[in-house]
Amino acid sequence: MEKFKIIRKDFVNNWKLNTSDTGAYYFPLERLLLERIQASNTEFFIPIQMKALDDEIYNIKLSYCIEALDLLPRKIDVGFDFIWKAFERSLEEKFPSKNITERLMAESIIYAEDPLIMGVIDQLVNIIPLQTWEFIAKIIGEKFDEGKRFEEQPGRIKRILLHDVRPRQLLNLYDLFVELKNKYYITPSGSNHRKAATFLRNYFIGKTINSNGKSFTSTPFERSSILLNCLLYEFRNQRTHANSISPFKSSLATLSTYMHCHLLFLVAYTGMLITGFEIHGFKRKTIYWNLIKNYGIFQSFYGNKLMD
Repeated sequence: MEKFKIIRKDFVNNWKLNTSDTGAYYFPLERLLLERIQASNTEFFIPIQMKALDDEIYNIKLSYCIEALDLLPRKIDVGFDFIWKAFERSLEEKFPSKNITERLMAESIIYAEDPLIMGVIDQLVNIIPLQTWEFIAKIIGEKFDEGKRFEEQPGRIKRILLHDVRPRQLLNLYDLFVELKNKYYITPSGSNHRKAATFLRNYFIGKTINSNGKSFTSTPFERSSILLNCLLYEFRNQRTHANSISPFKSSLATLSTYMHCHLLFLVAYTGMLITGFEIHGFKRKTIYWNLIKNYGIFQSFYGNKLMD
């Protein structure tokens, strides 16, 4: 048993990305990704250096990390599933009496109230691709109804509106969504949809939005919540309920498909480390350095694609 703790730790600490293109059948997008990795000077992903500990919960989370690493880079969407499990286990440990919705909401509040954590979260929000903001804008454009009260809004809108925890934020985002829908979705078009995504991005990266005599500026709680309660939860639900074709086997898949999955992998990884590893003796400085390093790798790897 002691030997396996060392083996698990050593697997992560000595892990190298497998970009071999031999012995397997590759779909066109998978080959494109491997070629891009091979041609780049980036490392794609650097896992945090692990420890050999006796704690059972820690070793469960570590085993999920090993499974995730074994799937990179080609199956980063499946890697997400394992990182999500490690994060979810940490949330269960921290909030045993709550359900997953309540756990994510409670954790987003904790993140928002800690300036050091928000320093990391804000860097992550800043690298969210425009395509991902389009995903959120599409939900708002199609589902949000300004003629309905909060209680009457669809469930996906309620989650983005951050219900019943911070009433001021609810009012703030409700008014923002009214502006977004009136500006860009009265006459829907591809161009307006992209403008709506840029509108949302500017708001959540901390810019003040002035529109029709109103001024909007995001709060730390909104920025942590858009990651945990909107993006992470939506992506997890899509994968759990099998609502779409496996992303990299679709004829419509592009490098941006990988980019979105890679981003969500990093969101889950961020939650896993911040929520679940400091309690096992990992120093904040070590956790934050590793996260920021991986955000930089992501930004460098996709480059101009982030805003395509």
